[in-house]
Amino acid sequence: MLGSAFEKEILYRNAAQLGDIICSTGFLGDSRAGLYLITHNMKANSKEFKALRNAHLRPKAYLREGRFLARQGGVHAMIDVSDGLSSDIGHIAQESNVGIRLYSEKIPVSDNLKKFCARFDFDPVEFALAGGEDYTLLCTIIPDKMDRIAANYLKRFRSPLYQIGEITDSRKIELILWNGEITSFSPSGWDHFKTP
Repeated sequence: MLGSAFEKEILYRNAAQLGDIICSTGFLGDSRAGLYLITHNMKANSKEFKALRNAHLRPKAYLREGRFLARQGGVHAMIDVSDGLSSDIGHIAQESNVGIRLYSEKIPVSDNLKKFCARFDFDPVEFALAGGEDYTLLCTIIPDKMDRIAANYLKRFRSPLYQIGEITDSRKIELILWNGEITSFSPSGWDHFKTP
């Protein structure tokens, strides 16, 4: 697919700045759960499982949201979550030469994913980190514009802009667990160049 965009509406992954707040436009991990149901030949026999399956087969494209955020001023970097949260936030870190700090309790996971993970004894945060093809947008926003942009986003799309972390100067990719423990993690999503 080919397309075009106005130059002022293009954001890149190499423009994140120290102190930026990292946000997601939607839930993470649902598509991976849907793929699990499909590859394990499991029937979508509940509304939760149907929603997860649809998240994989018919993902939402956040085109209007992306254009809106690009026009706000104060949004520095952006990428879609196609390879998985851990991989795609890693792309921002690498291209922008910055560190990443995510908070496990702030990573947006749907009630559908929570129920799925409870049934199969999976960790929903791990599913969100390693899953791909959610196509939500990750963006980094200057702190003093965060409240205004989040309020405008909520008013326009009737959906929150989830604040999940911040840009640091550590050059590390870190996850703050619910108990305050800091753990480093590596990209665990899709790798286009990995040999099968």
